[in-house]
Order: sequence, then C-alpha cells, then structure tokens
Amino acid sequence: MATETPAPPARKHRVVALGTDPAAAPRKAMPRWLIITASIVGLLLVVLTVRVIIVLRELERARSELTAAGGASAADPSVAFANRSRAESARQAAMRSIESAGKIPSQHPTALQMMVEVERLRDPADKAFGDRDYAKAIQLFEEISRRADTYTAAMEDMRKAQDGYANFLLAIARLQKFRPLAPDKFELALTAAGASQQFLDQGSFGPARQQIDEAMKTLGAVEESIKAELELKLAEGRTALAQGSGQAASTAFERALELQPENEIAAQGLARAKTIDRVFAMLADADRFEAAGKLEEARDLFAKTFELDGQSAAAQAGVSRTKAAIKKRDFDSARARATAAAAENRWTDAIAAYVEAQKVEPDNEEVKKLLAESRVREREQRVQDMLKTAYDAERQYAWADARRVYLELLAFQPGQTEAEEGLLRTGKVTRALLKFERLLEDARSLAARADFQAAINSFNEAMASKPAYLELQLDQIELKEMLERQSKPVSIAFVSDGKTWVTISGLQLLGKFTTTSVNILPGNYEVIGRRKGYADVREVIRVRAGEAIEPVTIIATKRAAN
Repeated sequence: MATETPAPPARKHRVVALGTDPAAAPRKAMPRWLIITASIVGLLLVVLTVRVIIVLRELERARSELTAAGGASAADPSVAFANRSRAESARQAAMRSIESAGKIPSQHPTALQMMVEVERLRDPADKAFGDRDYAKAIQLFEEISRRADTYTAAMEDMRKAQDGYANFLLAIARLQKFRPLAPDKFELALTAAGASQQFLDQGSFGPARQQIDEAMKTLGAVEESIKAELELKLAEGRTALAQGSGQAASTAFERALELQPENEIAAQGLARAKTIDRVFAMLADADRFEAAGKLEEARDLFAKTFELDGQSAAAQAGVSRTKAAIKKRDFDSARARATAAAAENRWTDAIAAYVEAQKVEPDNEEVKKLLAESRVREREQRVQDMLKTAYDAERQYAWADARRVYLELLAFQPGQTEAEEGLLRTGKVTRALLKFERLLEDARSLAARADFQAAINSFNEAMASKPAYLELQLDQIELKEMLERQSKPVSIAFVSDGKTWVTISGLQLLGKFTTTSVNILPGNYEVIGRRKGYADVREVIRVRAGEAIEPVTIIATKRAAN
C-alpha cells in the first residue's frame, strides 16, 4: 500500500499594502492578523492530517476487500455478462474522468501526487478486467473515477483561488487610498488573503479558495463605505447645482469622482457646474430673440443651449415653444403653395402642402375639404401610372415586380378590373416558376443523396412546368447532364461462397452463388449476406456511372452467438 509523505512546513506569506515602505516602518510587535493566520493554518493542518490518515486506512480496507473478492466468479452466465457490462461501463467512465483531468495539468506537488495515485490504479484495474475478475475491476475503476474527479475539482479550486488572489491584488491597489474609511475590514481582508496563499502552497486548494472568497467579501464592506461617502457628495453636488453655485457643485462632484471615477452622474454634474454661467446667459439671449419675433434665431439658440446642457428644462421648453410658433406662421405659406399646385394639376404637391397646413391646424374644415378633393384627383392619376408600370414589367418578364404592382393597385383601389386580370395572369406564371424552382431543388437534393432515379423524375417534371421563354442556367444544365449520366445501369460483380444468401436491400434477391454479375442503376445500396447459424454480413456499395467498382465479396463467416 502506497503511503503519502508528510507535507513540508508551510511557508508564510504576507500581503504588503500598496503605497507603503516596509523598511521605513518602526519595529513593532507581531501583527494581530499574522497571529490569527498562523492559528487558522495550524488548525487546518491538523484537520487535514487526520483526514489523510482516514483516507489511507479506507483505501487499504478497500484494496483488501478487492483482493478477497478477486477469486470469485459468477456461476450464472447472465450474471457474468451483467458484471462484464458493468465493468466495461465503469472502465469507460474512468477513462473519461482521466481524460478530463489530463486537460488541466499542474506542476503543484499535491496535484502531481493525486495524479500519481490515479495512474497507480490503472494497471491493477486493467489486469482485473483482463482476468475477468469483474467485481474487482468495477471497484478499481470506480475508485479511479472518484480520484480523477477529486483532482479535477481540486484544480478548479486552485484556479479560482489563484484568480481570486490576482483580483484581490487589483482591488487592494484600487482601494488603498480609501483604507481610512474602513481600516479594520481592510486588515481582515489582508489576513484572509495571506492565509489563502499559504493554503495554496500547501496544496489545500479548497480552504485556499474559501479564504480568498472571504477576503473579497470583506473588501465589499470597504466598497460600502466608499458608496456611502459617494452618495453624500452626489447629494451635495445636486443641491449646489440647483442653487446655481457652480464652485460648490464642482467641489462636491470632483470628490465623488475621486471615490468612483466612472460615475456618470458625477461626471455629468461636474460638466454642468463648469458651464452653468454660460447656459444662463444663452437662455437670456434666446428669450430676447423670441420676444422680438425672431423665432428661428430663438429656436437655434435654445437648441444650442440644450446641446450644452442636456438637462436644462428651460432650454428644452424654449425649443418646443419656438418650433410650434414657426409651424403656425408657416400655415398660410403652405396653403398658398397647395392652391398653386392644384391649379397646375400637380396633385401630389398639392396634397403635400395641404397636409403640411393641416398639421398646423388639424381642425380647419376648408383645408380638409381641399385635401380630400386633391386626393381623389391624385388617385385617378396614380391608377394610370401603376397600370403602366405593371405592363412594362410584364413585357420584361419581371413577373414578381408586375404582380407586386397589381397587388398594390388592388390594395389602393379594390375591384380595379385591369389589375385583377393582370394579377391572375402573373400569378399563373409565378406559380409555374415556383414549381419549376421547387422541383429543381428536389432534384438536386435527391441527387445529393444518390437517389438518382427520383431525382431524374423530379427534374423531368420541372422541365415540363418551365415557361417557354425561360432558359436553363449553367448549374441547371450541369444537373441535367449529371442525371443523364446516372440514368444508365452499371454492371456489378459479386463474389460469395455458394452457401450465403445474398440480397440487395430493397432491390433484388441474388440467392446463393460463387460469382455473379448484376446490372444496377446508380445509387447507394446495402448488400446483405445471410447463412443459418452465422451472423449477417452487411456491405454498403456506392454505384456511380463512370466509376470502376471492385467485385463485392459477401460471405457469412462469423458464427452467430448462442
């Protein structure tokens, strides 16, 4: 029985706070966190030693039981088969666990020892399996799986502990300047991180992970202290900004950004504090423009003010107010343009102008009436234009475009006779084209699966539905030529022993023979050989026109299992 060597004495680690000079510090008594860490490590080493002894004793007992059970064999064949099946399953599971563990190698002595123990069990397990001592093999393979899985879990703990320590160092560097906000929590976090590193060196990966998690959790308390200070400064900055005190707001928001450099509220507040005097001056100028009737100038200045300070309610209201005034002023201009366009039968322009006027005065009855009359005249003109577009598309064999225009025309004017007739006409051609494309695609798919005869039928049906004006494309011509080549039978030679019944599945029974030849259409076929008392023989052959095929030998030689 293999014994584990005792772990070397743990090396002591110390986390040094960033930004300090250990050499310059005065000598003092041993830090409290170091004493706590040493106590924790000592206790855990005792627990770990006891657990190792227990595991070694259990392993010795298990090996003794396996040795005692090694000579046993099942008298019942069905039990033996079940044991072999279980052993094979246990072996496969063990190999998968070893393979999974092998993907995460480690040079740590503890990890290496764990893998040595796993590998040490492989030879006796394989030997027990080869000697048909399945009970022993099952137990050994299951032990291999358990140990390999334990190794994998330990490596995951080690990785997370290492990653956690790296993250801890980054967090310490970032939070060092805030240490006075929570000095006790800071010290506890450093102590737990130091203990984590000691556990890592000793190979106690689970405790190492627990300690670094505790360290990171403790740092969370430091983060909470920073958050409280941050909220206070944000509130002070908002109050100062509302009172127009740019200097006080800047001071508060700058402190907030020291606490949390990425804080968007503080960054926005600081930006507003720096420009608030200019914002007020621009708002005053915009008000004067608006009062003088210079609406565009007022609108633009309000907009620029809002760009400078996106949280200014006064600037936003000024933009909305001046825009509304400009629209109101433009009503008369829009109506005049609509009247002029209607007089020249430019109904689209007239409608656009009336719509623009109606947006300003939605309840103007006269505009509503003129807009309705313009739309009637524009509809008549649009029908004629759409019919012309559809007829032009048909002449160019653009059936989909023509059909789309006819559908749009019917949606625009239901019951339009010319559109209904055109829709029927283009629909017939479109369906023929769709059928043609679908059948060609079926032919391609069937040919890809070597079902050449069905592919030929689909291709011929596609040709029958093809519109006369449509010419075959290069890929369609290539498909046709390929199917023509695969439409002729190919002679295949078969060899057997005169005792085996040979059948081409789904095609032909060849019977018993020593040699024969059969003409077969191209495709993929399964050839089956059967003989009483023997296991079936199956062979898949690939028949293609223009490809040489070696004689196919089908002989049932393996006796069937009882």
